[in-house]
Amino acid sequence: MNKKAIRRFYLKSASDVRRMLSGLVHELKSGEIDPVVGSKIIYASAVLLRAIEVADLESRLRELENVIEKSN
Repeated sequence: MNKKAIRRFYLKSASDVRRMLSGLVHELKSGEIDPVVGSKIIYASAVLLRAIEVADLESRLRELENVIEKSN
């Protein structure tokens, strides 16, 4: 039995998610991944992208608040 190597993705940025999704689309098109599993991964990726976006906005807002606080 030929097992495909398990790939681990460390998704810390939108670029990381984009790269993973690019590979996933290829695997879906070639039939390497069950479409049901693929759709679940895509959904989880969308949730993760939103969390990354919110975390980025929180960080940027915190920096702006610090600048304003220091200028007062």
